[in-house]
Amino acid sequence: MVKALIHRYDNKPDMLAVEKNRCSDVFNHSLDNDFELVIVVPTRAANTDLAVIAEALSGQYQPAEPRSWPGKPAAYVWRVDVGLVKETTLTIIKEAFDEANLNWAGAWTIRNVSLPDWIRDLLDDNVSDETESLSVAEEGLAAYRTGKSVVEEEVPEEVSAMEGLLREQTSYTRTRDRRLRNQALNRSKGVCEACEVDFSKLLNGQGVRALQVHHRNQLALSDLSVITKLSDLAVVCANCHALIHMNRDKAIPVEELKQLLGNGQVTKNAVK
Repeated sequence: MVKALIHRYDNKPDMLAVEKNRCSDVFNHSLDNDFELVIVVPTRAANTDLAVIAEALSGQYQPAEPRSWPGKPAAYVWRVDVGLVKETTLTIIKEAFDEANLNWAGAWTIRNVSLPDWIRDLLDDNVSDETESLSVAEEGLAAYRTGKSVVEEEVPEEVSAMEGLLREQTSYTRTRDRRLRNQALNRSKGVCEACEVDFSKLLNGQGVRALQVHHRNQLALSDLSVITKLSDLAVVCANCHALIHMNRDKAIPVEELKQLLGNGQVTKNAVK
């Protein structure tokens, strides 16, 4: 089971603004800060089946300055910072409630619940092959606020996980292991492995959002699932990632791009 904090919003614009604002603000709070997902669902007044699911990057806290929300501007006093955000439907969230034998009825605006593990997988749906990025700075801030380590457990250098399994949806995507990606991003300390720019020092730490996790061995070139180790992953900025995959059939090795950038030799011939 996965622990989630659920907020109810009474208008759709505010639900859609969760991803842009990178947080979910409410008037009240729960006493339980033990959750890894934030789920925003509509009240009847919102007149929508939209629901939002997001990674929780912090516990509940009172922000120093309120944030303006488009549907209902107000000085919300409680906030949870979020990372990756995905849209889903209220119907799916209610299915998870039913499977967990939870009662949906009641005049609640916020609650803690334990839902089936598959609810976490909604965050992975429709994620493109090589371009997911997470905010290391936000995770560090979350750890500071909650008193928890960003990495909840020590993971050895050669940790591995099964990735690359074909998952049937509207199209085919490759599965990814979120735990490995988080470890790679944390290990990078905000620095692009190719150009060596420290993005944690840009835009008050927000520059790390430009960082992405790159598989040194392209999963898309294999029809089989593979074992991915932490050492198989590189953290690079979006620009370097685009250069690496300029040729879709043959990615430039990270070390080669690093050398080209260091020597000032990046030309159109370098990415053929």
